[in-house]
Amino acid sequence: MANLPATNQLLFSAFVQRSVAGYPSIAFVSFEKTSGKSTAFRAFLHAVDGITGGITSLGADPANGKEAAIDGHLHFVKPGTIIATARQCLPYCEPTRTILTDTSVLTPLGEVIIFRAESAGRVFLAGPSIIADAINIKKTLFEFGAECVLMDGAGARISPANPRLSDGIVLCANLAPDIAQTQEDLQYQINLLQTRPLVDERLREICQQKQPAQISFALVDQNYGTHLPCNGETINQLIETVEQQNQTTRAIYIRGALTDRQAEGLVKYAETNPALVKNCTLIVEDPTKLMIQPKTIASIQASPLSLSVLHPIQLLGIAVNSSTAGSGYDRITDFLKRLSTDCHLPVFDIQRGVFFENSD
Repeated sequence: MANLPATNQLLFSAFVQRSVAGYPSIAFVSFEKTSGKSTAFRAFLHAVDGITGGITSLGADPANGKEAAIDGHLHFVKPGTIIATARQCLPYCEPTRTILTDTSVLTPLGEVIIFRAESAGRVFLAGPSIIADAINIKKTLFEFGAECVLMDGAGARISPANPRLSDGIVLCANLAPDIAQTQEDLQYQINLLQTRPLVDERLREICQQKQPAQISFALVDQNYGTHLPCNGETINQLIETVEQQNQTTRAIYIRGALTDRQAEGLVKYAETNPALVKNCTLIVEDPTKLMIQPKTIASIQASPLSLSVLHPIQLLGIAVNSSTAGSGYDRITDFLKRLSTDCHLPVFDIQRGVFFENSD
């Protein structure tokens, strides 16, 4: 990562080595497009040293397949790197290669092929957008000798942060000219991704029990009894049914996504019936299932409800794309330093050669 001064380069390289040692599979994710994910991905890939790396992409960038835009989406790899990419990308991959396997995993650019680079050169990545397929590709990369797997995200998607797929993630974000707005946006994103894990192990066991596929939620009462909806019963109706049994609701486990509409309805019910849901916890599988906006999160926090996830996400650091921020090196550098201190995470900006890591 030539843009970093020597001292920052050493600090960044040490951060990357710690990251891949502790979290063998790492995804680069963003809530927005053109946030510098590929730039951060390349910086990580360049800094991985002494181990065999595996790389793939989660989905296909909108530019993929358009020859005029391909050059900006090529990644330089060392000999021995194991690559998973779509068949139509192979003509744009420069290294001599040994094909290791085809995968039967299909993308808009053809089947995903896994090969080992026998020489250095640039490669063009495209992969599956379905998480289950991406998990299988990751496993195959490890089976063929990868000691760490880096996954470049495509578009504005946080689904690759799913803990079933990635051991850790790097959050990539644009730095807007209005730094106050960027700070507000990032705080929301960080808080969402770091939603606290469920600490009640008995509740965890109940939520992980297999339920009929058509069941979208379950209630757990104060005695850890489980109540499932029937005949199109809504969450509010089921809460009332439990209350009629002289119980209050300890937790509501929501399978799939929690949306603004669902959360706002539950908050409204909690405000009018606080005794029925006092200290009630809303539980989802992981933070990627939280399809809620900052206003909704604030409403939950101000209500008798709380929010937890079964499987937390490990946020390793924040990569900032400052090319969208305009001028003012000192202004931007001060913000990045403050951001690292406030969120207790490494923050790096490849374009400006800046790396900060809170020492607390």
